[in-house]
Amino acid sequence: MIALGIDATADGACAVQGDAPPIRGRDLRQVWQAGLERFGALAGAVLTAPAGGAPGERRSLLRLARQADIDVFRLISAPAAAALAHAGRTGAHGTFAVLDLRRTAFDCSLVSVDADRVEVLAAVGFADLGADAVDQAIVDALAAESHATPRDLSTLRLHARQAREALADAFDTGLQVRLPSGARLDRRLTRHEAAHYADRVRRRWMAACRRAVAEAESHPAWLDGVLVLDNAPMLRRVVRRAFNQPAVIMGPDARAEGAARYARILVGEEAGPLVLERSTHGLCLEARDGTRTPILPAGVPLPASVLCQPQRGDRLVHLDWRGKSVAVEALEATTTSLFLDADGVVSARP
Repeated sequence: MIALGIDATADGACAVQGDAPPIRGRDLRQVWQAGLERFGALAGAVLTAPAGGAPGERRSLLRLARQADIDVFRLISAPAAAALAHAGRTGAHGTFAVLDLRRTAFDCSLVSVDADRVEVLAAVGFADLGADAVDQAIVDALAAESHATPRDLSTLRLHARQAREALADAFDTGLQVRLPSGARLDRRLTRHEAAHYADRVRRRWMAACRRAVAEAESHPAWLDGVLVLDNAPMLRRVVRRAFNQPAVIMGPDARAEGAARYARILVGEEAGPLVLERSTHGLCLEARDGTRTPILPAGVPLPASVLCQPQRGDRLVHLDWRGKSVAVEALEATTTSLFLDADGVVSARP
């Protein structure tokens, strides 16, 4: 039985099967079809999702998979997949911090790995503070420097992103831009300047890392390594400041690689640990007058269920680690319980 590990992001999708070259495409359907052409019949796939992503992101990903006729074995968090990939590459066991940076989101998770299980101990992040936030900080600084007009901002944003990506492999990069307003920007941008511009973003990333360590009741000195899924210099600086140890750069394909290994474990092709997840958002009921009643805290092992008795007009509110509302859903008055499955998807049951 052949199964794929697939990681889908806003920039596209990547599928991995064994030692074969990764399959890349614009979305789930394209990489699945490419997998069928390369390998023939496929049994199914294991998908990954950000640990601290929006609550509806996992549900949307599963819906897209159904539309592409993909039989999904499991949906696991990207940090769990990366830790599984690291264990497969090195044989290392222990407790690892995993930093996952995407275009729109950042999260830090503590993951315990042994021969029997991969367990997410804590996951803290920001669904709206990813690499795009760094680009925006650079844009703001360059716009003030070049006296850019509003119609110049989209051009600056494109070049800011290109500069950030170039700084992953160089200490400085050139910016030679003719803006739509007629102004010109001709200068060098260094890593130090980019980090200075995005200092607010970096500080919030560090706060998430420290919170994750605290929630896991751990300490930076007790960790067996820090795995980073992006080669951004700012992340390496965060690792040094928050954990006082060097980062292990896994690369973005580690998510799909770990998912592929878990797919092989689930179909019986390989012996390995099971992945155990925890809920990343708390749940509460919000009445019409705004009163909130907590019903399930974040960090509960999955799957989980909880009894509830909503009144007419009550809403289900998802809370992040700061207690901030990140999603709201309507609830039927006939609902008697809420169920969080192993994939982290919430469903109401009568």
